[in-house]
Amino acid sequence: MKLINRTKYLSELKSIMGTPDIKVITGVRRSGKSKLMEAFVAEVARQDPEANIIHVTLTLPSSNPCLSTMSSKPMSRSTTIS
Repeated sequence: MKLINRTKYLSELKSIMGTPDIKVITGVRRSGKSKLMEAFVAEVARQDPEANIIHVTLTLPSSNPCLSTMSSKPMSRSTTIS
Protein backbone atom coordinates (compact mmCIF):
# COMPACT_ATOMS: atom_id res chain seq x y z
CA MET A 1 0.00 0.00 0.00
CA LYS A 2 1.33 3.42 -0.95
CA LEU A 3 1.65 6.01 1.83
CA ILE A 4 0.21 9.38 0.87
CA ASN A 5 2.09 12.37 2.24
CA ARG A 6 -0.37 14.78 3.80
CA THR A 7 1.87 17.85 3.71
CA LYS A 8 -1.03 20.33 3.74
CA TYR A 9 -2.60 18.79 6.86
CA LEU A 10 0.77 18.32 8.55
CA SER A 11 1.61 21.98 7.92
CA GLU A 12 -1.76 22.99 9.37
CA LEU A 13 -1.10 20.95 12.53
CA LYS A 14 2.37 22.47 12.87
CA SER A 15 0.98 25.99 12.50
CA ILE A 16 -1.42 25.52 15.44
CA MET A 17 1.04 23.62 17.61
CA GLY A 18 1.49 25.34 20.93
CA THR A 19 -1.97 26.85 21.07
CA PRO A 20 -4.03 25.88 24.12
CA ASP A 21 -6.94 24.64 22.03
CA ILE A 22 -7.81 20.97 21.75
CA LYS A 23 -7.11 19.71 18.26
CA VAL A 24 -9.54 17.19 16.76
CA ILE A 25 -8.82 15.22 13.61
CA THR A 26 -11.87 13.66 12.03
CA GLY A 27 -12.48 11.72 8.87
CA VAL A 28 -13.95 8.60 7.42
CA ARG A 29 -12.58 5.24 8.46
CA ARG A 30 -9.14 4.40 6.99
CA SER A 31 -8.59 7.90 5.62
CA GLY A 32 -5.14 8.34 7.20
CA LYS A 33 -5.91 10.06 10.51
CA SER A 34 -3.58 7.80 12.49
CA LYS A 35 -0.80 8.09 9.90
CA LEU A 36 -1.16 11.87 9.99
CA MET A 37 -0.78 11.81 13.77
CA GLU A 38 2.24 9.49 13.51
CA ALA A 39 3.88 11.97 11.13
CA PHE A 40 3.01 14.86 13.44
CA VAL A 41 4.41 13.07 16.50
CA ALA A 42 7.61 12.31 14.57
CA GLU A 43 7.90 16.00 13.63
CA VAL A 44 7.34 17.14 17.22
CA ALA A 45 9.91 14.62 18.50
CA ARG A 46 12.40 15.79 15.86
CA GLN A 47 11.93 19.45 16.81
CA ASP A 48 11.95 18.83 20.55
CA PRO A 49 13.48 15.54 21.71
CA GLU A 50 12.38 16.38 25.28
CA ALA A 51 8.71 16.83 24.32
CA ASN A 52 6.15 14.98 26.42
CA ILE A 53 4.21 12.86 23.95
CA ILE A 54 1.39 10.60 25.08
CA HIS A 55 -0.05 8.15 22.57
CA VAL A 56 -3.23 6.35 23.55
CA THR A 57 -4.79 3.75 21.30
CA LEU A 58 -8.30 2.65 22.16
CA THR A 59 -9.00 -0.70 20.58
CA LEU A 60 -11.38 -3.47 21.45
CA PRO A 61 -9.65 -6.13 23.58
CA SER A 62 -10.89 -8.83 21.21
CA SER A 63 -8.78 -7.35 18.41
CA ASN A 64 -5.62 -6.99 20.51
CA PRO A 65 -4.21 -9.97 22.42
CA CYS A 66 -2.28 -7.64 24.76
CA LEU A 67 -5.60 -6.29 26.01
CA SER A 68 -7.31 -9.66 26.42
CA THR A 69 -7.27 -9.43 30.23
CA MET A 70 -9.27 -6.20 30.13
CA SER A 71 -13.03 -6.00 30.12
CA SER A 72 -14.61 -6.96 26.83
CA LYS A 73 -17.03 -4.05 27.15
CA PRO A 74 -16.16 -1.43 24.49
CA MET A 75 -15.33 2.03 25.77
CA SER A 76 -17.94 4.66 25.05
CA ARG A 77 -17.44 8.38 24.52
CA SER A 78 -18.60 8.99 28.09
CA THR A 79 -16.00 6.66 29.63
CA THR A 80 -13.54 8.44 31.89
CA ILE A 81 -9.93 7.30 31.87
CA SER A 82 -7.97 8.21 34.98
